[in-house]
Formats: sequence, structure tokens, C-alpha cells
Amino acid sequence: MTRRFKRLLATPLLVAVIFSFTSPSIQGEDLFSAPPKRIHKYANLLHSVIYDWNYPSSLSNDDITLQLAQSGIQQDKTYLGIIFRHLMALSTADAGDHARIPIYIKSPLLDAHWDALKEAAPSTYAYAYAYYIYIRGVIDYKGSGKRVITTIPELLKLKAKLLKTGEKSAVAIVSMWLAMEYMDTAPLKAISEIEYALPHVSEGYASNRLESELDKATALSWLSMMYYELNISNKAYEFATKLIGTKERSGLLKAWDYTIAVKSASSLNESSTAKRLIEKAKASALGDSPVQMYIALALELSVLLDEYASSEKKSDRENKEIVAITKKLQEFELNDIPLQFTELKPFSQAVYSALYDNEEKFTAAVKAYKNATNKQQEAIAYTKQATLNSLSGLKNLYLLRGDYEKSHYYQRKYSESLVDYNSEKFGSTNTLSTSSMSEDIELARYRQAELQALRNEKMGLTASMSQLETTVVALIITIFGILLLWLLVARKQHDARAEYDSLT
Repeated sequence: MTRRFKRLLATPLLVAVIFSFTSPSIQGEDLFSAPPKRIHKYANLLHSVIYDWNYPSSLSNDDITLQLAQSGIQQDKTYLGIIFRHLMALSTADAGDHARIPIYIKSPLLDAHWDALKEAAPSTYAYAYAYYIYIRGVIDYKGSGKRVITTIPELLKLKAKLLKTGEKSAVAIVSMWLAMEYMDTAPLKAISEIEYALPHVSEGYASNRLESELDKATALSWLSMMYYELNISNKAYEFATKLIGTKERSGLLKAWDYTIAVKSASSLNESSTAKRLIEKAKASALGDSPVQMYIALALELSVLLDEYASSEKKSDRENKEIVAITKKLQEFELNDIPLQFTELKPFSQAVYSALYDNEEKFTAAVKAYKNATNKQQEAIAYTKQATLNSLSGLKNLYLLRGDYEKSHYYQRKYSESLVDYNSEKFGSTNTLSTSSMSEDIELARYRQAELQALRNEKMGLTASMSQLETTVVALIITIFGILLLWLLVARKQHDARAEYDSLT
């Protein structure tokens, strides 16, 4: 979905009026108390702030502002209100000219507040504190990827702290956050963290949307995408098919969920498998948004082009199938095409032009396609993958045109970019971990028990020393007592002899 920022329509006066009708102030509660129901309520509210504020979604800025007012969070003096007010305020602290969330900080955020949340709801704490680490990094480094210098070490500390609690779902959430931070610089570490978390991530059905945001479907989607980018197609296909099964069971399966499965099957030269998946994608798109059918047809076109590129003899049947798909794609009138698919229409026009138009029209079609891919690369976060897709598309266009020299040129550019891309992403410390979360939790418990034993031993030694000191002091006192008694007896004997001598 294209991420466009929207301005808050409510004026400051409207915000003031809304907050004048808030729920009653939360009073009579201890600073460190909050019922679980309110934890879920604030967690869902923070989720809306993070993922819907200033973004096109079913919730507008006005809707969220009203929810804030009705929640009473601004008047909440407990640790929960303090934590979530800080997180909401930070989420738009670097919003620039865009609307900021109408929430106001009243109290400092202390470690004691976080400790209370960790005790009450470990998984909510895991997501909230991980987001706190992330958003501070974004603000401190002004959106630069250099934030990982601080975010990764802090997330690792958070993970180690949660391992001691034994809460696997909470640890899994932090591992998913670590994977996000590792994605650009250390893909193997990212894969390792996701696979580490996978058995313990949420199924996505929890009422607390913050805890279930980084769910199993998200983990499988990331794994399939990353293995595909690393050109490990068999692993990409494995996790992509698991993703399809997971989304199907939840009733949320879309045509675009077949993308990596189809592409990885095609790269494995399993065209029959790819085509079977495409038919399923088309079936899932029936009755859904037209965008989904558009994506399913685009996947079909990509498979046909791969077949065309790999076949030694180019048949008229292949040409006709390709042209039929390009015509269908051009017939779509869509206003809200997801950003990662916006180049498909100019590409389909260029495909048709490559087969049937003169050189002038074909050159114009290629130019239009390049312009579309350039705009796409400027707008999306992961530009390297968009660049690779663009070069692959140009290679196929010139192959269809019969210009093998230019097709080979773009194939070479694609290969060079892929090498550069992977070289940037791999470092000497970019290795896979083999430990499991259960093993790490046991290790953390063992270390805690070991530390406790050392403390007990130290306390025992201290007690022994104290007893020894007491015994020595008692012995000295006894010796002095005996000496004193002996002196007294000797004195009396001396006095007695003196009296006897005088009488004598």
C-alpha cells in the first residue's frame, strides 16, 4: 500500500474540545497498579498510533484523536499511562511538517515504570520497550541506518533480560525486532533471529494487537523474502509455501502472498509448479480487490517471460500467451496499486511494444518503464531489490525484442549489482546461530542459579567469619577474665600473708 501522509484535520480548538469530554480522571490507584484490561486497551491504542497515524488506513487521524480522548490516557497517573504517553509522543516527535499526535508528557519515564510493566505483561513490555529503543535510535540518528550502532546492542541486552524470565513469546518479539535491525547489514543474523523466534511467535489472533503484530505470517514472509534475495530458492520456496498455508488457515490469504512462492519455483525451473500456484492465486483473487487479480496476472507474465528466456526456440504460442497477459494488464484501471507493483503497467506495455511496435515506439515504451522504476526506487525503503527487478525487466524486454547484445548487457549489470548487493550485506561477523530459545532460557536459569549459589556461599563465608570473630573475642574476654580472677585471688593471698606477719 502506498504510504501517504495525511494532515490532521482537527484544529487545536477541536482537540481541546475533544479532551474536555474525556473519561473521568483515573484516581485512587497506586502509581504501579493497572488492570490487564487497560494494558490491552493502551497497547491497541499505541498500535493504531504507530501504524495508522498519518498513513492511509481505515482509521483517520481524527478517529485516533477521539480514541485517545475516550481512553483517558492523558489523565492516567499510573506507570501504564506514563509509559504509553511517552511512546506515543516519541512516535511523531520527528514528524517534520506532518501532524503530531495530540498527547502531552507529564512525568519522567523511569526504570521502575518499565519493571512494573515487565512484571504485569512481559510480551507487551517486550514490544513496547523494543519500539522505545528503535524510535529513540531513529530520532537520535535522524532516520539514518546508523541507528543500529545503538539499537542492536540495546535490543540484545533486552533479549538477555527477558531470557531470565522464561517468557518465550516475549523473547520472540525482541528477536523479531533484532531481525528488522539486522536485515540491511547482516542478513544471516536476521535469518537466525527469525528462525530462533519462529516456534514461539504469535499466531496473530490475540486481542492485544501490539503483542500479535510480529506474528508467524510476518516471520514466514520475511524468511521467504530474504532467502529469495540471497538466491537460495529452495529455502525461499519452503517458507513461502508455509506462509500460504498459514494465511489460508487464518482466512487472510491474498494473491500477493503467492509472489515469492511463484518466483522461487520459477527460478528452480519448476514452471509447472509455478503455474499451479498462479491458478491458486487467481482463484483467491476472485471476489477480492481488482488489485489482487492484477498481481496474479503480473506473476503469470513473469513466469511466461522466464520460460521464454530459457527456451532455445521462441515459439508463436509463447508470444501469444505473453501478449494476451499484457493486454489484460493494460485493461485494468486502478488508482491504488501497491507501490511495489506500480511499474507493472508500463512494463506490460513495453512487452507488447517489444514484440509488435517499431523501434521508435519501443524506445518510448522502454523510457516510460525506466521512469516508472526510477520513481518507484525513490519512494520505497528497499531500493536495491527494486533496482535488481528493473534490470531484470530490461533484460527481458530486449530479449523479447531480439536485441541480444543489450539483453546481455542488462544481464551483466544485474549480476554485478547482485554481487555488490550481497557483498554489502555480508560481513565477517554475519554468521548463523544454532542455539534454540529453550536452551538459552535454561542457560540463563543455570547462570542465575550459579550466581545465587555464589551469593549463598559468600553469605556463608561471611557468617563463618562472623562466628569466628565472635569466638575469638569471647576467648580473649575469657582469658582476660581468668587473668583478672587470678590477680584478685593473688592479691587476697598477699593481703592475708601480710596480716599474718604483723600478728606474728
